[in-house]
Amino acid sequence: MVDVLQQHAGSNRRLAVDKIEIPGFRALTQNGVDVISGQVLTEHARAVKNDNELKAMQCAITACEAAIEEMRAVMQPGISENEMWPAHHGGWRYAGIRHRSCRHLWLLL
Repeated sequence: MVDVLQQHAGSNRRLAVDKIEIPGFRALTQNGVDVISGQVLTEHARAVKNDNELKAMQCAITACEAAIEEMRAVMQPGISENEMWPAHHGGWRYAGIRHRSCRHLWLLL
């Protein structure tokens, strides 16, 4: 990493990182790299969306809509959340997504 930094930044030994594990941080600092927070830079980069990111967002919206429709189809008084959960997963599978580990879609119903 130090070689890559030197190749691209010359004598500049500062490296902005969003997240880093402790062993990586220690290895960089032991090699003279000044590791600084890159959160502001990362957030700025995330704020500007390119075509691929917009397509990914549209895909996620489509998957959510499919999962919600599957759940609406089985909703009835007295049904438990665990009984509705397979319909939720069915909507994700229909959209081509293998797994979704949270239940935030309940808020949209």
